[in-house]
Amino acid sequence: MTTSDGPAPKPKDGWDKTSIAVDIIHKVIILIIGSVLAGLFYMFQERQAESRYFSDLMSQRESSESQLRAQMFKTLFDAYFANKLAKPDQGSAQKISSTPSAALDRLKQESMFVDLLSRNFENVDVRPLFEDLDAKFSALLSVPETRITAAPPKITDLQRQTFLARERLRRAAIGASSRQITGLVGAAHATVSTHQITQCEGQEPKLEPALPLADVHPIIDKLKDGAVSMRLVPDSELEPLYLQVTFYDMPSLENTVLPSRKRVALTLARYISRNVCERFRAELDETLMADCDSILTEKQACTRAWIRVVVLPKEYIGARDRPYFNDLLSGAFRAHQ
Repeated sequence: MTTSDGPAPKPKDGWDKTSIAVDIIHKVIILIIGSVLAGLFYMFQERQAESRYFSDLMSQRESSESQLRAQMFKTLFDAYFANKLAKPDQGSAQKISSTPSAALDRLKQESMFVDLLSRNFENVDVRPLFEDLDAKFSALLSVPETRITAAPPKITDLQRQTFLARERLRRAAIGASSRQITGLVGAAHATVSTHQITQCEGQEPKLEPALPLADVHPIIDKLKDGAVSMRLVPDSELEPLYLQVTFYDMPSLENTVLPSRKRVALTLARYISRNVCERFRAELDETLMADCDSILTEKQACTRAWIRVVVLPKEYIGARDRPYFNDLLSGAFRAHQ
């Protein structure tokens, strides 16, 4: 006689175990991915918050700086032109009553204002102010260019102080142009070279080394009182470019487009003459003193100038070209076919 207790339970097979393990692993992976994504999102939010913080901080700083510079610009211009726009009667009376010493003090103050403008507002063309002050210093100095003399005339203390003030003004202009050249070399990949021009009495000016410009021929006309008059004659049929190179040429603001479509800017770096060496050698800096030693040993009256030539690439767009960005983008200057 046999008895039956019912069917025996089936043990879980390997497939069920595998599905359970896969389900667990799947949930763990989802949890890990979710945690990683949440962490990345949190980090992204943190960086975005930091970026907005620094952007707002820089914006506020630039806004405050712009307001400060605007106030400074207005203050300097008001101070500079305080006595410039006076009525004719007042101006005449002031001119008559002022002594040369008082005029020199006023010119020194005005040159300080112009120096501040050139240091803080590089995109503002202050060349007219520089040239106006240089002309006034030269008129007050009133030392005409003469031939070589056995005994140079004595100079007064006023002339000495005037000469020093004019040298400081020219050094301020050299500093402004040097800062602009440094910026052009770093940002626009410009190339810079220095060239010496010598003009002796009865001889044509000599330029060495030659300018690094393949499509124009330079002609030096004359050197006179801190200025080099020259021409750039193109090899083509175009008219020559007449230039007056001074200490107050600013390469970022004033540059010329050559026939090859390259831009070139020239500025005066140093200038010395025998007339100045005979009278004001003690007032010169060490570099110009060494140049004077060379000039004074020569039998002829010579003048030397050093110009810096900045060659800009074709694709360079200067500060004065920026208003035309929209026209360039829209193709307004594209050649019609």
